Amino acid sequence: MKKAIILSAGALLALGLVASGSLSAFSKATPVGASITNSTSLGTMFKSNSVLANTYTALGPATYSDVSVPVEGSATKTIKVSRAHYNSTRETIALGDTEDANQSILKRTDTTDSFTNIASASGQSAGNMQAFYTNFSVTGLNDIHLYWGATEAGFIQLQSSSDGGTTWAIIKTDDGEDSTFAAPTSHNTSTDTDWNYNVFTWKSWHVTTLASTPVQIAVVYFSFGGVGANYCHLGGLVINAQQAAKDFAETNTDCAAFKANSDLVNNLIAIKTSLTSDDIAALGASTVSGTSQTYLDRLNMFLNAAGKSPISTGVYSIGSLDPNTSAGLAIAGISTVALAALATFFGLKISKKKADR
Repeated sequence: MKKAIILSAGALLALGLVASGSLSAFSKATPVGASITNSTSLGTMFKSNSVLANTYTALGPATYSDVSVPVEGSATKTIKVSRAHYNSTRETIALGDTEDANQSILKRTDTTDSFTNIASASGQSAGNMQAFYTNFSVTGLNDIHLYWGATEAGFIQLQSSSDGGTTWAIIKTDDGEDSTFAAPTSHNTSTDTDWNYNVFTWKSWHVTTLASTPVQIAVVYFSFGGVGANYCHLGGLVINAQQAAKDFAETNTDCAAFKANSDLVNNLIAIKTSLTSDDIAALGASTVSGTSQTYLDRLNMFLNAAGKSPISTGVYSIGSLDPNTSAGLAIAGISTVALAALATFFGLKISKKKADR
């Protein structure tokens, strides 16, 4: 009987600790802020982006050259696009020019023009090529996640420049097929239901360990076809995903404002799609300055508010559960029952001791 009582007490104690977040497998990790390095980040979805839509809609239905547009809703972070048009059906901009093949950046000759130098670094001499590049430099560059949708035969290439756009170097290019669409290495593709609410399948790239010096990033699209065969519907771009998640968590604090801004919701989905398991672990092990909330908890708070799937870690972090969800209610219920049972048990134990005296 005594053994049974001891075992019951142990079980109740363990259950109480689990429910209150005290067992290491279920609790928030110890804050170690240094686990997230300081770098420049970018996390933006091009699809269903109101800023891109408004920019190109204001310009008119034609395809425009050398348009600078803000990303992440920031005036200090912009990309410059050589040639593109807005596709209202797909709700994204199409990099390329389906109307005039003579507008290829391969035909540019002004060496003070970054697009001329990007074309020169591409390794191509003829065909239709368009690109966009960041107007800001990225420090601590570790990873790039590029997403796109429908595209004509050709290739997509990443380039970088450390001298303000004078010279560019190829980071990665696809296989360069000349008879099928550009086919990238698979990474977090359309298996993510949050990402795949669009009308066509996304492809994506994930490139890591790139540069230690500040660099600008260029995305190049090249096709071998003529008029009507040059287009690449841009999906999104995330640079330094772990830092992008950290910056997002620090910049945004109001769930209502976040939920009401579809661009913010989409940007977070793009960042979420780009996180590796190591990124998620670091975000779960670091707290937002001035709070007891981890970066992972805050990001999941936003996702829950918008009705999106949270970032999964494989274990529950009690603080990240929305008390209004079934999981949150279940954990809260277990906690209440377990702690009540513990109080009852120890109350009985004390009474028994008094009776024995």
